Amino acid sequence: MLAMALGLVALGSWGYLNPQNFILAHRFFDHVYIFGVVAALLAGVALASLTRRRWAQVSLVVAALLVACLWALFGFIVALLFGEGDVEATAAAPSSPYKAVVRLSYANAPDPSWIVSIQQTGSLTAREFEVGCINGDDPQYGFRRIRWADSEHLMVYVASHATTVRVDPTSGKPLPVSGEVWNC
Repeated sequence: MLAMALGLVALGSWGYLNPQNFILAHRFFDHVYIFGVVAALLAGVALASLTRRRWAQVSLVVAALLVACLWALFGFIVALLFGEGDVEATAAAPSSPYKAVVRLSYANAPDPSWIVSIQQTGSLTAREFEVGCINGDDPQYGFRRIRWADSEHLMVYVASHATTVRVDPTSGKPLPVSGEVWNC
């Protein structure tokens, strides 16, 4: 059980860090708080089974329950405040295996922000690349829409202007943005 708890912590950490930006790793393993709750409970029960003293067993199980409850509460608060956000818009690239995705987030509360990314599609090793973040604290930077000019150019429209994002046609990875860049 202790090995399973450590394995869950390792999987959750890998899913959270996700250095290769795999979409499936993010979807299935970026659940640090859920994995942490289960790992705390498994570790508590495993450690309690190693001792014969009843008071030590009860203390370890109670401590594991307390850690699990606190970790779950912390995870709920973090997800509520800094969650990934709802999908606001998507646009499939013409004749290319990727799409643009815009998520609305209130991590910069009370102002909205929009995270623009490009996702590869149709593969188990599909990856997601962040293009940038649009901060909605100024109405002129409010997100309006996205569209593909062609498979190598993504147009991102805010209230006052449009920005062209060049995209590597073989990977879908955005190239450095020229012109006015957004920030959060």
